[in-house]
Amino acid sequence: MFEYRLDNFYSLPAIPPGVLLFLAFVPLFWLTPVRWIRAALILSSIALALICWPPSYCLTLAAAVMYGWLVVWVCRSLTAPPAPDATAGSATGSTNQSLIAFAWIAVHAWYVPALIWPALRWLPYELPYEPVIDVAKFGGEARIYYWVAWLGLAYTGIRSLHVAVDVCRGTITRIRFTDYLAFILFPLALRMGPIMRYQDFATQIDSWRDRITLRNVGIGLGRILLGLARIGLMVYLFDNVAQHGIWKTPEQLGRLVVFANLALLPFTLYLWISGYIDIAVGLGRMIGFVLPENFRYPFRSTSIREFWKRWHITMGAWFFDYIYIPLGGNRRHVFLNYLATFGYCALWHGLFRSYYAWAISQAVGIYVNRSWHQYWTDQRDRHTPLYTTLRRYRLVGGWLSFILSWALTITYQLMTIALFMDEGYSGRRCFGYLLGLYP
Repeated sequence: MFEYRLDNFYSLPAIPPGVLLFLAFVPLFWLTPVRWIRAALILSSIALALICWPPSYCLTLAAAVMYGWLVVWVCRSLTAPPAPDATAGSATGSTNQSLIAFAWIAVHAWYVPALIWPALRWLPYELPYEPVIDVAKFGGEARIYYWVAWLGLAYTGIRSLHVAVDVCRGTITRIRFTDYLAFILFPLALRMGPIMRYQDFATQIDSWRDRITLRNVGIGLGRILLGLARIGLMVYLFDNVAQHGIWKTPEQLGRLVVFANLALLPFTLYLWISGYIDIAVGLGRMIGFVLPENFRYPFRSTSIREFWKRWHITMGAWFFDYIYIPLGGNRRHVFLNYLATFGYCALWHGLFRSYYAWAISQAVGIYVNRSWHQYWTDQRDRHTPLYTTLRRYRLVGGWLSFILSWALTITYQLMTIALFMDEGYSGRRCFGYLLGLYP
């Protein structure tokens, strides 16, 4: 068995080894008959789970997957067919809305308890195979058990909810049990994403063989090497450059060092997640599947809204489609919708005050950004004297405004991501020290 006990959060073993272990299965996919592709995906995922996790954890994952299928089956059985006239259509729409509400409640009846409780009471609290993270090194006093994340329950939950809701909406009209299992258990995206959509997966599964080419294998190897390089840089920065005392004893380091590290540590988080995604995308290319990209140069963003179109793209799109838009989107209660969306995202990550402080900071930041954009759009459309004057001095629409927008956006996002990472103190010591609240 593999030893998951970590001396610090960002050491190389923090990457779930199941991804790189999948390399052993890649040649088998090249030889797999087309009609067996679903079985190959399911069995390879089960094999990796049995290698990496003890039986009790595998049973937990199996129970979660089967429960998700039960909800999907109920939604599929009760979803009304398209109505031939407007009157029946109204009834169908009402029925489907009720089913969507049922899907949300039913899925969360299982997944919320699993996500907010680090280990179910019938599971051991500590196992030699479990990824144990000692956050005392960088601020916290508690030990955190990340078995839920490593087991894939977090991503399994939202993928199951996506399928159930889209079945209720009628955007998924046909789904078999084997298709569902192959999608939910897709081994490369099980534990850390990216979050695939079933419709994209179903399209690819019928043509995966055509994409197994020498060119795609080469592209896949290149992405794997890029991911390993990013992870290696992250390990070097975190182990040799970062000063982890910024969370607990920032006064011993000085304000300049604290500020520099608050900017550095979110970058290591980006390298960690994006490196994993590079490896997953590369392995997917090698077996004929194109996984969605999860990052698109987020540190080039000049607004918070743009940042969320570049950072963890598939996760942001999921929360946008399944929480923000159903709540009303931009039509009504916009700030409350932002707050609920990021609050759900925080809950999905875990029960830490720093996560909820981060959620509030993102809701406030993106709402202010939206209001600011609307204000200056109105100024531009009306050609006001203020806009004309600022335009003349390149303070609007020029290179100087671009630099100022970029600097403000990146500084805000780096500081709020650092707040997210401070699970032990929720930023009160390091940010309090920077603001001069104590010497």
